[in-house]
Amino acid sequence: MLVQRTEKKKPRIDWDVSELRRKIMVAGLALLTAALATLASSFDPVDLATYLIIAVVAFFALKYFEFSLGIFIAACTMNLFEFAVGPYAIRVETLGLLISVASLLIHALVKRRKIVLNKETILVMLYIMFTLFVSYFLFNHTWVWSKPGILQLTLSSLGTMFIIAQVGSMKEVRAFTDVLVVVGLFQALYGFLGYIFYNPDNVLFSTPIMTGQLSTSLTLRGLFFEANLFSVLMGFCFILCLTHMAQKTKYKSKLYNPITALIFAAAILLGWTRAVWLSLAICLFIVIPLIVLFQKKVVIHPRFIFKLVFMVCLLVPVGFIVIQSFNANGVDFMSKITNFASTENGSGSFRAMIFDITMSRWEQSPFFGRGYFSLKETSPTAWIVSSPLAVLHDTGIIGMIIALGLLIPLIVTGFKLSITAKGENRPYIISIYCGSLMAIIATCFTTAHTLSFFWLQLGLLAAAIKYMKDRSEALER
Repeated sequence: MLVQRTEKKKPRIDWDVSELRRKIMVAGLALLTAALATLASSFDPVDLATYLIIAVVAFFALKYFEFSLGIFIAACTMNLFEFAVGPYAIRVETLGLLISVASLLIHALVKRRKIVLNKETILVMLYIMFTLFVSYFLFNHTWVWSKPGILQLTLSSLGTMFIIAQVGSMKEVRAFTDVLVVVGLFQALYGFLGYIFYNPDNVLFSTPIMTGQLSTSLTLRGLFFEANLFSVLMGFCFILCLTHMAQKTKYKSKLYNPITALIFAAAILLGWTRAVWLSLAICLFIVIPLIVLFQKKVVIHPRFIFKLVFMVCLLVPVGFIVIQSFNANGVDFMSKITNFASTENGSGSFRAMIFDITMSRWEQSPFFGRGYFSLKETSPTAWIVSSPLAVLHDTGIIGMIIALGLLIPLIVTGFKLSITAKGENRPYIISIYCGSLMAIIATCFTTAHTLSFFWLQLGLLAAAIKYMKDRSEALER
């Protein structure tokens, strides 16, 4: 009798290709970040510890895209700091942008995440390409100054708008904004500590204070390179606190209360930036009342009136203390008000001088401008103290048209959206819109368009507009 022998088949292993790809990618990232940290430190123990910490942060940011967004928000508000990597110096802001963009690209490859390019990002790309054309082909002799400036502008503007374009829902916009307010609260408190315990020999307590452009005023800036942007963040957070407290909705957050609002208000005073004082006044007394006027139904929480009275009662002594502390440091607080539009002294005279020089150079090439950062050919330390003036000087009328093509639709659509916004989205939409307006007005008095926080404000508004438009179209269908 023949017995047929049957071989036992080995169980087949079904590999999950996507999971395997993810694990390989994670292992590769861990190895790469550790190797780069070790090489950058040149095996020095202190440097190695520093770079390993950076490597760990970078690893988690690259692995989790949401984590990279948090790093990105914090980095945008810490553009004062830079550190050496071998012979090169890199800003924390730039590093955060590079990590976030890398994280986005990795997630797009591994998780098939859809990358979105909105029209605002495309306009920014167009402006940068035009800047390259003018600076390299028309005014090549200034390329030595234009090259680093264009690189900085590309990372700050295009990188920021590219990242914000990936925010896919109003829920994500709200979460993004809440994180930004927490970062703003940290910046304000750190600024107060620096103001109270100021010590020029101590980096920890000298960093958040600066003496203004001509060393004629004391200015709070937190971890910002630009004090105007610090005050824009404080103003944005202050308006968000007010709109949240005024909103009658089921959504409640302990973050938005009279105490945090007062902290932001005091920080705005200590910021000592007239541009933001002006823009905040425009938003509080013109823009928001107009929005309320055009809204069909306005519902204000009854407790808001009591909270407002409480805040005013506390703001008076807080404001008095702040003003007296300025006067005690040899700076007359009221002179900032009385000399608001003066071009005879202080930073006003400096701005008037730069305006005359810039316009005389622009007249030589009105349509194409003179090339990015080309004013430095007059002096290596020369700079234009106004973004609109810088855009006109660097890229001429054509560049200004591209810039206005980006800003005007955002301003108009943002206003309409603020009127129609409802529910828990309303305070966010109104505050993001006002924050963008303050950032735009502030750039008229400084060249903040080269820093990523300015583009962060515009990007948030663009993301909110896109989501609300998509939602409105879906409801109509």
